[in-house]
Amino acid sequence: YHYGTNAYSLMRCAILYTIFLFATYVFFILPNKQPSNITNFSAANFTIDGEIVGNFSHSPDFSTTDILYNQMVFNKTDLPNGMHQLVVSTTVDDMSVFISFDYAIYTYVGTALTNFFFSYFTQANYK
Repeated sequence: YHYGTNAYSLMRCAILYTIFLFATYVFFILPNKQPSNITNFSAANFTIDGEIVGNFSHSPDFSTTDILYNQMVFNKTDLPNGMHQLVVSTTVDDMSVFISFDYAIYTYVGTALTNFFFSYFTQANYK
């Protein structure tokens, strides 16, 4: 898994993968009530091939400290079979946002693939 915290408008977090696919499913780990100094609001935008195709947000349930695992936060099942780039990013400017990318599932038609590109980065974006 990979995680990051978007610190208001000062930092951006993003997960990027480029792979041959025609469907993808993205899963996060989602926090609920945590100690007061820990960011527990989750939000992300999903961009495929440069086009925003979805978003997700999770407000914590303050009645429980349970961590939610294997939570599907995005899926896209109607892509043309081929090479695509998925970017999962934070863009909330007025609050801290936590994302915990757990894993992604992808499907494709064709022979088995042996390599693809996956990266995680936090980009400084000072204003």
